Amino acid sequence: MDGIHIHGNSRYGHVADLKGMTHDDMLALNADDGIVGEMSRGPIEDITVDGLFAEDGYTAVRLLSAGSPIRRVSIRNVYGTYRYNVASFSDYGLHPGEPSIFQDITLRDIRCAKSRRGLESNPPAGPVWEGFAPIRMWGRAIVRTMTIEGYSRVEERQACDDIHIGSEVTVDGLVLRDCHVVNRTPGPIVFMNNRGAIHCLTLDGVSQRAEGQPARGVLVQNSGTIDGVRAAGLAGDNLTMLTEGM
Repeated sequence: MDGIHIHGNSRYGHVADLKGMTHDDMLALNADDGIVGEMSRGPIEDITVDGLFAEDGYTAVRLLSAGSPIRRVSIRNVYGTYRYNVASFSDYGLHPGEPSIFQDITLRDIRCAKSRRGLESNPPAGPVWEGFAPIRMWGRAIVRTMTIEGYSRVEERQACDDIHIGSEVTVDGLVLRDCHVVNRTPGPIVFMNNRGAIHCLTLDGVSQRAEGQPARGVLVQNSGTIDGVRAAGLAGDNLTMLTEGM
C-alpha cells in the first residue's frame, strides 16, 4: 500500500515526479527500519526529491532515523491534499536509545491542504490530533538544521497545526521563510506549535490570514523552549504572534 521505499546506505539519489494516491507513505526514506529493512541499516545522504502530487494522499514523504543519520536531503515541489503529513520526521520507536538525526534538510515550494478523508476520524469541530500537521517532527528526533521555504496552505477542512514539534524533539536551527497560510475553517490554526527544544528559530516573511471566519490564529505557540528567535516580516489577521516562554 506504500509507494517507494529507500532504505539505508543510500547516497546521491534523485527522485522525481511521483503522482497518485497511496494508503501509506508515497515516499519513505528509512535509514533504519524494522523486519526486512534491518538488513540495510545505514545513513541516507545527498538525496533530492522534486515533484510529488496526490489528491487524498496519506503522507507525501516520511523520513525515519533510528541509529543512522539522514543528511543533506532536499524536498521540493510537493502539491496536493493529504490525510496525514506532507513530511514526517521520527525514530518511529525503533532501536530505543539510538540517535535519530536529521541534518541539512530543506523543504521548498510546498502547496498543500488537508484531505477530506482525514475528517472521517477527526471532524472539524473536534480537537485536532497533532499527527495531522502537514510537517511533523516527533519521537526522539534530533534536527540539526532545517529550512522550510515557500510553504503555502489554503485550508478549508481542518484547523490543524502547520508545523508540530513534539516534546522529545530537539532542533538546533530552524529557518521558516516565505510561508503563507489562508485559514477558511471555523477554528484557529497554529502555524508552528513547539513542545520540544529549539535552539535558534528564524522567521522571515511568514503570514496567516483568516477568510470568512473570526478564527484567531497563532503564529508560534511554544510550550517547550526556544533559546533564540530572529524575526522579520511577520503578518496576519486577528493573529497572536508569539505565545508562552519566548
